[in-house]
Amino acid sequence: MTANSSSQRSILDHLAAGEILVFDGATGTYLQQHGLEPGASPELMNDTHPEIITQMAADYFAVGSDMVLTNTFGCNKFVMTRHKAGDRVREINIKAAHNARAATPAGKFVVGSVGPV
Repeated sequence: MTANSSSQRSILDHLAAGEILVFDGATGTYLQQHGLEPGASPELMNDTHPEIITQMAADYFAVGSDMVLTNTFGCNKFVMTRHKAGDRVREINIKAAHNARAATPAGKFVVGSVGPV
Protein backbone atom coordinates (compact mmCIF):
# COMPACT_ATOMS: atom_id res chain seq x y z
CA MET A 1 0.00 0.00 0.00
CA THR A 2 1.43 3.40 -1.00
CA ALA A 3 0.66 6.93 0.15
CA ASN A 4 -1.43 7.28 -3.02
CA SER A 5 -3.33 4.04 -2.59
CA SER A 6 -7.12 4.29 -2.59
CA SER A 7 -7.25 1.53 0.04
CA GLN A 8 -5.24 3.60 2.53
CA ARG A 9 -7.08 4.51 5.70
CA SER A 10 -8.00 8.17 5.77
CA ILE A 11 -7.19 10.64 8.53
CA LEU A 12 -10.84 10.47 9.54
CA ASP A 13 -10.63 6.66 9.79
CA HIS A 14 -7.71 6.99 12.21
CA LEU A 15 -9.52 9.59 14.30
CA ALA A 16 -12.78 7.60 14.34
CA ALA A 17 -10.78 4.67 15.73
CA GLY A 18 -9.58 6.90 18.57
CA GLU A 19 -5.99 6.99 17.37
CA ILE A 20 -3.70 9.90 18.08
CA LEU A 21 -2.00 11.38 15.04
CA VAL A 22 1.19 13.43 15.37
CA PHE A 23 1.85 16.52 13.26
CA ASP A 24 5.23 17.85 12.19
CA GLY A 25 7.22 20.57 13.93
CA ALA A 26 7.91 24.24 13.27
CA THR A 27 8.23 24.87 9.54
CA GLY A 28 9.60 28.40 9.86
CA THR A 29 12.23 27.44 12.39
CA TYR A 30 13.35 24.48 10.28
CA LEU A 31 13.63 26.64 7.17
CA GLN A 32 15.54 29.37 9.01
CA GLN A 33 18.01 26.72 10.15
CA HIS A 34 18.34 25.67 6.50
CA GLY A 35 18.95 29.03 4.86
CA LEU A 36 15.74 31.05 4.93
CA GLU A 37 16.75 34.69 5.33
CA PRO A 38 14.78 37.09 7.57
CA GLY A 39 11.92 38.65 5.60
CA ALA A 40 12.23 36.16 2.74
CA SER A 41 9.32 34.03 1.60
CA PRO A 42 9.37 30.47 2.95
CA GLU A 43 6.86 29.54 0.26
CA LEU A 44 9.23 30.51 -2.58
CA MET A 45 11.62 27.85 -1.27
CA ASN A 46 9.18 25.30 -2.77
CA ASP A 47 10.51 26.51 -6.12
CA THR A 48 14.06 27.66 -5.36
CA HIS A 49 15.04 24.91 -2.89
CA PRO A 50 12.61 21.99 -3.30
CA GLU A 51 15.21 19.59 -1.89
CA ILE A 52 15.08 21.42 1.47
CA ILE A 53 11.28 21.23 1.57
CA THR A 54 11.31 17.53 0.71
CA GLN A 55 14.02 16.88 3.29
CA MET A 56 12.00 18.75 5.91
CA ALA A 57 9.06 16.41 5.35
CA ALA A 58 11.36 13.38 5.40
CA ASP A 59 12.95 14.55 8.66
CA TYR A 60 9.60 15.03 10.37
CA PHE A 61 8.35 11.64 9.21
CA ALA A 62 11.61 10.05 10.38
CA VAL A 63 11.05 11.29 13.94
CA GLY A 64 7.50 9.99 14.12
CA SER A 65 5.13 12.46 12.48
CA ASP A 66 2.02 10.94 10.97
CA MET A 67 1.26 14.14 9.03
CA VAL A 68 3.29 17.00 7.63
CA LEU A 69 2.01 20.37 6.53
CA THR A 70 2.70 21.75 3.10
CA ASN A 71 4.98 24.78 3.09
CA THR A 72 2.07 27.04 2.08
CA PHE A 73 1.06 28.99 5.21
CA GLY A 74 1.43 32.35 3.43
CA CYS A 75 0.96 31.19 -0.14
CA ASN A 76 -1.93 33.44 -1.05
CA LYS A 77 -2.15 36.38 -3.45
CA PHE A 78 -1.97 39.01 -0.71
CA VAL A 79 1.26 37.71 0.86
CA MET A 80 2.93 36.51 -2.32
CA THR A 81 2.39 39.88 -4.03
CA ARG A 82 4.77 41.36 -1.45
CA HIS A 83 7.39 38.91 -2.76
CA LYS A 84 6.58 39.71 -6.42
CA ALA A 85 4.98 36.30 -6.89
CA GLY A 86 1.27 37.07 -6.60
CA ASP A 87 0.69 35.54 -10.02
CA ARG A 88 2.38 32.27 -8.99
CA VAL A 89 0.18 31.25 -6.05
CA ARG A 90 -1.36 28.18 -7.70
CA GLU A 91 1.98 27.02 -9.12
CA ILE A 92 3.79 27.35 -5.78
CA ASN A 93 0.99 25.63 -3.85
CA ILE A 94 1.16 22.69 -6.25
CA LYS A 95 4.95 22.50 -5.93
CA ALA A 96 4.65 22.56 -2.15
CA ALA A 97 2.29 19.59 -2.19
CA HIS A 98 4.54 17.67 -4.59
CA ASN A 99 7.63 18.42 -2.48
CA ALA A 100 6.03 17.09 0.69
CA ARG A 101 4.46 14.09 -1.06
CA ALA A 102 7.85 13.08 -2.43
CA ALA A 103 8.93 12.16 1.10
CA THR A 104 5.67 10.67 2.36
CA PRO A 105 5.83 7.02 3.45
CA ALA A 106 2.88 4.70 3.01
CA GLY A 107 0.20 5.27 5.62
CA LYS A 108 1.32 8.84 6.34
CA PHE A 109 -0.29 12.11 5.25
CA VAL A 110 0.38 15.54 3.76
CA VAL A 111 -2.01 18.25 4.91
CA GLY A 112 -2.40 21.66 3.30
CA SER A 113 -1.34 24.60 5.44
CA VAL A 114 -3.54 27.67 5.06
CA GLY A 115 -2.66 30.87 6.87
CA PRO A 116 -5.11 33.31 8.44
CA VAL A 117 -5.33 35.75 5.50
